[in-house]
Amino acid sequence: MDKKKTSLIGLIISILLFIIGVGVTFAAYTYSRNGTSNSKQVVGDIYMHYTESNALTLENAMPSSTYIANNYFEFTVDGKNTTANKDIIYDIVLSHGDVPQGKTETNRIDDKFLKFRLVEVINNTETEILNNKSYDDLTSKRIYVETIPKNTTSGITHTYRLYMWIGNEVVIGNINQDYTESEWSNLFASIKVNVTGDFTEKEVARPINQVINTTTKDTGIKFYNVSSASNGQGLYMMESTENDTYPIYYYRGNVDNNNVYFAENCWKAVRTTSTGGLKLVYNGAATIVDGEKQCLETTGTGTKLSVGAAFNSSYDSPVYVGYSLPESSKRYSYSTQSLNSTTYYGSSVDQATKRLVDPVLELNDTHHYSYNSTDPDATGISGDTGNVRYYYYKSSASGTSGTGYFIKFDKTKSVSTILDEMLSESNSKNNPSTIQEVINTWWGTGDNSLNSKYGEYLEDTEWCNDRSIASYGGWSPTGTLYSSSWKDYSIVFNERVRYDQSTFGSDANNIRNTNTPILTCSNPNDRLTVANGNLTYPIGLLTYDEVAMAGARWSNGNSNFYNSNFYLYTNQFYWLLSPFDFDYNGASVGFVISGGGLLYDNVRTINGVRPALSLKHGTQILRGEGTKTKPYIITED
Repeated sequence: MDKKKTSLIGLIISILLFIIGVGVTFAAYTYSRNGTSNSKQVVGDIYMHYTESNALTLENAMPSSTYIANNYFEFTVDGKNTTANKDIIYDIVLSHGDVPQGKTETNRIDDKFLKFRLVEVINNTETEILNNKSYDDLTSKRIYVETIPKNTTSGITHTYRLYMWIGNEVVIGNINQDYTESEWSNLFASIKVNVTGDFTEKEVARPINQVINTTTKDTGIKFYNVSSASNGQGLYMMESTENDTYPIYYYRGNVDNNNVYFAENCWKAVRTTSTGGLKLVYNGAATIVDGEKQCLETTGTGTKLSVGAAFNSSYDSPVYVGYSLPESSKRYSYSTQSLNSTTYYGSSVDQATKRLVDPVLELNDTHHYSYNSTDPDATGISGDTGNVRYYYYKSSASGTSGTGYFIKFDKTKSVSTILDEMLSESNSKNNPSTIQEVINTWWGTGDNSLNSKYGEYLEDTEWCNDRSIASYGGWSPTGTLYSSSWKDYSIVFNERVRYDQSTFGSDANNIRNTNTPILTCSNPNDRLTVANGNLTYPIGLLTYDEVAMAGARWSNGNSNFYNSNFYLYTNQFYWLLSPFDFDYNGASVGFVISGGGLLYDNVRTINGVRPALSLKHGTQILRGEGTKTKPYIITED
């Protein structure tokens, strides 16, 4: 039997000052079927010893809250698969290692305190597979499962790093604690890492990144039109990401192999992320048939949370297109005023004199500032002292009558400063929107919450609440204050995939006519994550782009452009994460209309809530085929 040695790098432990040593032993495990014999080499033993010494103190011997960056055991698994119809499955399994000399089994530290992190090393970059798992947490002590696909005759190599440490939840003391000081000083931890394989036909866990991938590119798909047999249906690779470390794969059209059961609910797999995760959108409760979980919901109220929600309960400021909001002092709300022929308006405010520049008696497209005064030299009036009014819309096409819509702010600022405060500054911290609060309550309330049980599976991916502006309208000091087209006087945010020019007319009616979905955010402060401090949990909503990639198109409320034949169609209204505009009616955000098209709605409207989340790269699919009757099972309840 031809055996290949595993590449091994010894682990040098320096978590604590008083570890006596580290030992590594080789082992080889063999599996065979139908006369074919294959071997996989294994890692070996990692020993961490604790002992008394004259210098031992509890401070020095305390465990760690996380892994130590430079302390790991690196090993490589290589092999080939010459079969034409079977994949080779190999498991990375942990077991107790040998008892070191001078110790007994009673000195072994409790399994629940031993923590592990496993990563795969790709191009010198670590990709996390598992982190902060205790030995007790592991089913059958299996830490990872990998596949060598059929016809891999040239061989493959996977390099892993295993980190091991003692969790800091252990309590050391003299009375009624996990260990006394004397016991702790004599403990050890010994773990053996085995790699075993099997040709047998069995349902085994598979990493999501091995299942959700394809070589079929999306070349030629017209995203401004609905999905169809001739315009995309199935699993695709986003061509522009082909050479990325983790290409983007996504489902499109009327597919039925993207059903997932996770965290006590059913989900639809939507796409992978740039970090190798898998984004899911909520699709209701499971149905139990013969003891097995099935995901049978396709349409109706069961596909969304039982509670509907406004995106934000307030709507009178541009900030309310946000999934996370700035502090209250940055939420400039609008007011209205009946216009007259005696009030002066300026093109700007002179910052030296605080007077209006070039005052005139008619609000127009170049004179948006006012102190609401009949005095052209005013610097502020009673009730508005220190503030200036900025008008962004008026209800009449010409003349001095009609209604003016304005915001007030300190006269030392300009409208560009105010827009930056509301939409661009990094101030959207820990201020969840109305809809985010609904999702947070559903996911995170209580000690037995979904977050407490399943939060470790989620990656902290970026949720793009893109508030970048495509058209300023009346919010520009030289912008249109009145027009029959909302586009001319409103703030219009950068919607991505819009409608087909040949169907809806000239470019004048299009905000952004493009066939390129975009999954990134130009403004870093629109990239919402827990790490950035603007999300409580790593959960959000889908965007215009993601739903367009799935098969919807911009409908403008026209039923001729609805799509009821793609997997995100539910015959229900539900919110998206993409801002649309701010006009005299307030803030609007994108949503999916019940007919299956993309549209927008005022943020105070009550619509459906379909949370989305992203599973970490390497998350295991325990079993299933992705169908409604056999969904991919991620977690057992």
